[in-house]
Amino acid sequence: MKNYLIIILLGLLTASTLPTEAQVTNTPQEVYAALTKAEKKLWKKKAKTYKRNPKDLKILTKEHTFYQEEIARLASLNDLRGQQIADLETELRGIADLTANTIEPMATEEKGIIFKLQVGAFEKVKLPAGLDDAKNVALEEKANVQKILLGKFRDYNQAKKFQGYLKEMGIRDAWVVSYKDGIRIPIEEAIQFRP
Repeated sequence: MKNYLIIILLGLLTASTLPTEAQVTNTPQEVYAALTKAEKKLWKKKAKTYKRNPKDLKILTKEHTFYQEEIARLASLNDLRGQQIADLETELRGIADLTANTIEPMATEEKGIIFKLQVGAFEKVKLPAGLDDAKNVALEEKANVQKILLGKFRDYNQAKKFQGYLKEMGIRDAWVVSYKDGIRIPIEEAIQFRP
């Protein structure tokens, strides 16, 4: 009877070090039989300790259950995060494909940083397409909004000066926009590259 109790306790204790139930499941007798002589001696000693202190065995069992549940919870959370990452990567690829198809660089002579003044963005009223044949007038259409751009400046200060002239002429809503190699970029980024 005493040996049987020791085998059961050893089986319970070693179950915490065994693979999860999704992996191999062994009976306590199989686990005990697989131990080396030194391991059997060590586990017999631990079993005696737990036989004298069942409260410690109960605590150990509760801890084992808690950690198994925590492992399952974290595995589930890890799967969820993996799916969220996959979804975000898919969304990012979609955005990259969309922007690759919608952002078209301007003419090759506009390499480097260029500043222009946008004087309007119109969704309902469109200017004729031939208007942008002028050297310092450009029409840009994106998302069904037509933007009217004036001037081409390599220097930000010259663009700001031209903005002042436009305001004196009554065009108060003109603002400086910037491009790098024909692609629109934030003005702050362009100012960092200016000569």
